[in-house]
Amino acid sequence: MFDILPDDAVPAAAMITPEVQAAKAKSRDLFRVLPASLERDALLQALGRIGRSSLKDKIRHRAKPIIAATGHSLPDLEFAIDQAVNCRNYFVHGGRASFDYDEEFGTVVFLNNTLEFVFAASDLIDAGWNIAAWERRAFTLSHPFTAYRHTYELNVRELRTLVSNTDQR
Repeated sequence: MFDILPDDAVPAAAMITPEVQAAKAKSRDLFRVLPASLERDALLQALGRIGRSSLKDKIRHRAKPIIAATGHSLPDLEFAIDQAVNCRNYFVHGGRASFDYDEEFGTVVFLNNTLEFVFAASDLIDAGWNIAAWERRAFTLSHPFTAYRHTYELNVRELRTLVSNTDQR
């Protein structure tokens, strides 16, 4: 969902050094002359992303107003976002998992809910929703946002434990 946001809803392109820009241009020239293949095209696409906002950059940008208004009740939201993107990338592209996603499916659900919460809450804030007022109100667990908020600290604490246990291996 974050990949299709308009340019004005995500951070500006990252600044890259002239040396990186030159290496990017040289690499692109080298790969363009190769015969078309999945590998060649994947590398050209990767080169095209250099200097653009990453998925983590986009989601962190969208989360800034949420963190500003609710940071004390959603501590470490950027950590949860980063882990959610790592999990998403694992299932989309493969690679190394931050922890055993199959064994810890409840945490995978929390990570998915983190992405959904940030996407929806940031859109609502853009539309004028006062998240700080909502955050101060008493709540029931009848809405996904309040359920997310209610279980957040327990979930992020469990996430930190899982990631640190994997890092120690």
